[in-house]
Amino acid sequence: MTRRSAFSPTFRVSSVTELTVSWLQEREIDGLLLDVDNTLLAPREKALDAAVLAWLEGLRQAQVPFGFVTNGRPDRVALVARVTGVPARPLAGKPLPFAFAREARRLGMPRHRIAMVGDQWWTDVVGGSAAGMQTILVNPLAPSRAPIVARLLQRLVR
Repeated sequence: MTRRSAFSPTFRVSSVTELTVSWLQEREIDGLLLDVDNTLLAPREKALDAAVLAWLEGLRQAQVPFGFVTNGRPDRVALVARVTGVPARPLAGKPLPFAFAREARRLGMPRHRIAMVGDQWWTDVVGGSAAGMQTILVNPLAPSRAPIVARLLQRLVR
């Protein structure tokens, strides 16, 4: 893998559902850390989209380990943890490296074989890169419903 700047995602895709098992294997990605808000769950939504649920189940069936590193609110993070059966902690403090390191240990694999997937450059790309991971920037599910600071940062980096 060629090392990129902390300011550039390793990959960009439109949606998490583009990250098929074969796509991950071709890029030597063995595990995923996932953001919740606007990556898996649109703002103000109370349930994961059926396509996202099917994608997560496909990862599980293919035995691709995944976890969550999210700054999301406790109620939203608990919903995703309950649906997936994967433990998740809210308010992770991204882009600081602590939550990334904790989840990498839980997955039990080297950080360079893990990709952080999220919709925010500052928290997901910078944080994942600083933690020694590949990063995958996805388009936000509902950009117009993101917090104003997030919308401004997205305009700067896209």
